[in-house]
Amino acid sequence: MKAYETINEAKLTMYMIAAIVSYVIVDIMIMGQTGFNIM
Repeated sequence: MKAYETINEAKLTMYMIAAIVSYVIVDIMIMGQTGFNIM
């Protein structure tokens, strides 16, 4: 049971990291596009 909980926590952490990374990438893309539009 303990190992199963550890795997679940690792999965949650991976999902959180993936969500943050994708959010940052989208944020950078949007910033880049607005920057190009201003130029």
